[in-house]
Amino acid sequence: VLKETVRARCADKAQVNRDLPRYLAAFFLLDHLGLRETGALPLALELLADTPLNHHKAVAAVRALGRHATAEEALEPIRGLLRRTDLEVDLVLQHSQGAQGKPIVSNRRFELDLAAAQVLAQFGAHEEAAMLAERHAHDERALVRSYARKVLAQMREPVTA
Repeated sequence: VLKETVRARCADKAQVNRDLPRYLAAFFLLDHLGLRETGALPLALELLADTPLNHHKAVAAVRALGRHATAEEALEPIRGLLRRTDLEVDLVLQHSQGAQGKPIVSNRRFELDLAAAQVLAQFGAHEEAAMLAERHAHDERALVRSYARKVLAQMREPVTA
């Protein structure tokens, strides 16, 4: 049932404390249960091929691939995702004064780039990962700079097994 919900991209809202499509809630549960163990790993790859593809769905799939896939399964799909130019990365925030004034729009590409950088580094593509993270290390937004620097610092830490 969970896999079929993701496959069908059921967009009705899940009964949780935020506006979340049911298929994404099902994907999160499959991720928690183990994508490989539930036979749902191909669904993460399918999510990356969706059109339109928003940053929420892309980041969830990238992080899940980092947890459950091998380098051979994940690297090329993530690289392909990063080359896409049709991603929906602008988040329109609720304006506290209603329709007055200009809408507040936040570009969230950094979330995708930094999640991808973490997974690329995890799978040994350190140069690509560092280039992605460096793009955001001097962003005007403190949150973005902090996240990028955290990712870069994680790459410098020795790997412990």
